[in-house]
Amino acid sequence: MIRDFFSTVENALIYVCSNDRGKDHVRYRVFERWYQNSKHKTIIIKVDNVIPLEDDNVIYTSLLYHKDNPNVKYILNTFEEIKDALNKDE
Repeated sequence: MIRDFFSTVENALIYVCSNDRGKDHVRYRVFERWYQNSKHKTIIIKVDNVIPLEDDNVIYTSLLYHKDNPNVKYILNTFEEIKDALNKDE
């Protein structure tokens, strides 16, 4: 259960919405709806990162972390680095 996972405030979770059968945006919206209706959003912070790719595709990702996570700056920086790495020109 999500509450159990975040009972350790240092935990963080990144998820990527699968593009299986072109449903990545639908999955992204479902997770957003879950978060907006969640009683846990007072302690769990959600940061979205929609990563544009070259061929007009996107990758939908989100980060969840406990509001009291002492590593939040490092976690947010790493989450941003993922986007930068995926957009890197080769």
